[in-house]
Amino acid sequence: MHRYTDQLRLLDALGLAVLATGRDGAVTFANDRAETLFGRTGLEGGSVADLLGALPLEEVLGGTTWRGDVRIGDGDLVAAVAAAPVRDPADGVVGAIISLEDITQTRRAQAEAAANDQRLRLAHAAAELGTWHWNALDGTNVWDPQLHHIYGLEPDSFDGTYEAWVASIHPDDRDEAIAVVQRAIEQSSSYVLRNRIVRPDGRPAWIEAHGKVLTDESGTFAGTIGCVQDVTERIDLERRVAAISEELQRSLAASPLPVLDGVEVAASYAPGGDDLEQIGGDWYDAVPTVAGGLLLVVGDVMGRGVRAATTMIHVRAGIRGLLTLETAPAALLEAADELVARDAADQFITATAVLVDPAAGTVELSNAGHIPVVVVHPGGGTVVAGLGSGPPLGVVADQSRTSERLRVESGSTVLLVTDGVVESRDHDLDAGIARLRHRAAELWDRPLAELVDQLADLADTRLRDDVTVVAARVR
Repeated sequence: MHRYTDQLRLLDALGLAVLATGRDGAVTFANDRAETLFGRTGLEGGSVADLLGALPLEEVLGGTTWRGDVRIGDGDLVAAVAAAPVRDPADGVVGAIISLEDITQTRRAQAEAAANDQRLRLAHAAAELGTWHWNALDGTNVWDPQLHHIYGLEPDSFDGTYEAWVASIHPDDRDEAIAVVQRAIEQSSSYVLRNRIVRPDGRPAWIEAHGKVLTDESGTFAGTIGCVQDVTERIDLERRVAAISEELQRSLAASPLPVLDGVEVAASYAPGGDDLEQIGGDWYDAVPTVAGGLLLVVGDVMGRGVRAATTMIHVRAGIRGLLTLETAPAALLEAADELVARDAADQFITATAVLVDPAAGTVELSNAGHIPVVVVHPGGGTVVAGLGSGPPLGVVADQSRTSERLRVESGSTVLLVTDGVVESRDHDLDAGIARLRHRAAELWDRPLAELVDQLADLADTRLRDDVTVVAARVR
C-alpha cells in the first residue's frame, strides 16, 4: 500500500494524470489530476472510450504500447498520452495504464511560432528581403536564395568567407561599412548599413542591411544575423525628390530683389534638411514703397516638410498682399496676426518687418517673436533692435504691435536673419547673436553680396535648418 501511495504522489508531483482500466476498457482508477484534466469527478466505472475517443484502446489491450496527442472532450485541451498494457503473471493482458500530460499551452505556442514563422517568411518575400546567418565559431555564413539574388549571384554560390563579403562592397563605401560592423561587434549591438555593392555583372546597386551581433552564454562574439533589401530604386527616387525639393524651396523662399537709388539689397538663402524633408518654412520679401523706401519682411514657419512649406506659401502670399495696403511695420504685423489666427492657428510662425527710409535716414521695425535685427554702422559699430519682441503671429488675439525706430546714416547696413544663422549645438541664442554682430562688424565695408554669404556661413550645418540672411545698405 505504501508503494502504491508513493507512486501516486510521484505521478502527482510530475503533473501527470493517470487512468487504469480493466480488460473491458472501464476505468478502474483515476488520480486527482485526471479528474482535474477531464473536469469531473467519479471517473471510475466509466468508459475510457468516452474519455479518449482517439485512443486506440483495443490495440493497447492487445499488447501494444501507444503514444500520441489526444484532444480532450469537445474543448481545446490537448494531452500527450502514453498507454501501455498491464499484464498478469502469465503474461496475459488484464488492462491498461494510461498517463496524460496537459500540453495545451505547448501546442498553442508551437502553432503560434509556426504561424509567426510563416508570416515572417511571407513578409520577407513581400519585402524582397534576403537573410544571412554568420556563425563565427565554425566559420559558416549561410545566405538565403533572395540574398544571392540581390547580390547578383547564382543560388548557393556565395562561399561564405569574410573576404568575399568585403569584396562585394563598393570600394568607396568599403571602409565605412567595415567600421560600422566592427563597432557593432565591439559593443555587441545591432547595426544598419546602407552602401553600394559590386555585382558580378557590373550592375550598380544600393543595399540596406539590418544586422544583429550574436554572443554566446559567456558574452563572447559568436557571429551576426540580419536581412538585406535592395534599395536602389528608393535611393534614386530620394535623390530626384531632393533635387526637385531644393529647387522648389529656393523658388518659394526667394523674392526678386528690387533695385533702388537709395538702398542696396542682397540676400542669401539655403534650405536645410535632406531628402523628403528638404522643403522648409523660411521666407523673405523686399518690396519698394511709393516714397522711395524699402519694406523688408523675414519669417519662419516652425517645422519642415510639405505642411510647413504650404503654410509658408499661404502666409507669405497673405502678407505680400497686405503690403499693398499697409507699410508701417507694426500695422503690417497686426494685420498678419489676423491672417494667421484665421488660417494657420495651429502653426508657430515668427516674423519681423523693417521699413528702411533712406530719405529720412531712419529704420522702423516691429518684431513678432523673431530673431532681432542688427544694424551695422560705418566703421563696424553694431546695434541690436527688436530684442523686446512681441509674441509670434496669431498667438494673441486683437493685440497692438509696437515698433522701434533708429537713425541710420549713409553706409549703414540693416541685417535680418532666421534662427538657422544664430542657433547652434555649441552655444545659446545670445551667444549666436553676439557672433553675428562680431562677424558683421568685421565685414561692414565688404560688398553686400559677399557680406550676406559670409554671415550665412555662421550657421551650424549639423542642425540642418534653413538659413536666411537679408541685408539692406543705405546709400
